[in-house]
Amino acid sequence: MSFPLNFLQFYAKRNFVSIHDLTLVTTNEILRKIAEMELRLQDSKTRMALKYTCVKRDPKADPDHWEPMKLLVLTKRSGSTRTSVALIEAMDKLGGKALWLPLEQTSKVKDESYESTARNLAPYYDCIAIRDDHCADAPQRMIESIQRYNLPTRVFNLGNGDLEHPFQTIKDLYTIQKIFPVEFETGRLTYIFLGDFEYSRVIHSDLLALRYYGAKKIYLVGPKGKNLPLWLETDLANFKLSVTYAANLLDIAGEGDVFYFARLQKNLRNKPVTEQEEMKYAAKFGATDELRKIMKPNAIALHPQPHNREISQFLDLADRRFIYNIQADYGLPVAMALLYIFLAPEVDLDSITHISIPLSGTFDHVSVRAKDITALCVSDNCFKVRIFGNTNWLKILDPHVKESLRGKRPFIPCDTCHP
Repeated sequence: MSFPLNFLQFYAKRNFVSIHDLTLVTTNEILRKIAEMELRLQDSKTRMALKYTCVKRDPKADPDHWEPMKLLVLTKRSGSTRTSVALIEAMDKLGGKALWLPLEQTSKVKDESYESTARNLAPYYDCIAIRDDHCADAPQRMIESIQRYNLPTRVFNLGNGDLEHPFQTIKDLYTIQKIFPVEFETGRLTYIFLGDFEYSRVIHSDLLALRYYGAKKIYLVGPKGKNLPLWLETDLANFKLSVTYAANLLDIAGEGDVFYFARLQKNLRNKPVTEQEEMKYAAKFGATDELRKIMKPNAIALHPQPHNREISQFLDLADRRFIYNIQADYGLPVAMALLYIFLAPEVDLDSITHISIPLSGTFDHVSVRAKDITALCVSDNCFKVRIFGNTNWLKILDPHVKESLRGKRPFIPCDTCHP
């Protein structure tokens, strides 16, 4: 069941920090909105109309002035290729502006606190997306500072230490749902998570999200003696979602529907990783030829990327079960959906359509948004309308459109019917 976004308590928080903040209903609503964005991107008319989503206007100041919303992407200590670029591209397609700023180029190098950083940057931006590999409470500290100063800026968590990566998880859920819609929603899939799950914040977030959907089985295959963090094991137990630690990948590979590979999390460890350790890791927890022979023909293999030796280059071209690049491509509609939900939930996307109107012989016609039509002529036989920010009456090219515009718009005599 789908509910209007305003009725969902989650969105009232207006910050995207943790999978803990989601419920089954709100997660499904996000997935539905991603699918809608994907469809709108495929249609040239609706794609262009999305440019009017993340914009602000003040009719009291200047009815013709449009100001784009602004997004700031902050990253520290490690790169963020797919997530950051997806957010920047999404903001552009929604009519906003975005800036990507490494925290190493800010006053953070002078030991400025996140509270101070948030207070000084938030007044310029509608949303701040933050990643810090070694400060797990960075997003929450920024939120608390923004709230203390009563600023409207929203915060997105793009990865906080080795805890969570909720943006990637939404992308993962959407990818799995696209391939196995019924099995995913009814908890009939077997998941195999491979590799460095102790430090992989993506695997942590994915497991948290699977609490809502369930699974036939969940296997964890990783370095000997390593386990999930205690906080996560406790959380999963409270939801009665059991995970099984498997010692031998090849023994259980034939059961897997969804394989989730993870690289060795070098950026989240306190000690360097040698090349020999990487090669050993790839041989044990990578996409080897032996593993691929055992995998089901209809299984899928995911990876949050960047991948290292655990997945060979161009493997997705040789084996279509490896859909990690398609998974990455979904980052754009995911980012667009999240930006819409948090920055412009009041915008009715269905009303952002175009109708053609002749302009007194100056042009053949121009396209305007239905939302910008502010009044209709009261006469049934007249098809003139008033446009936001324009004092002239203009005629609708298609007379049938007038009927669809009835509703909250006032009916008043036009300049011809009542000069």
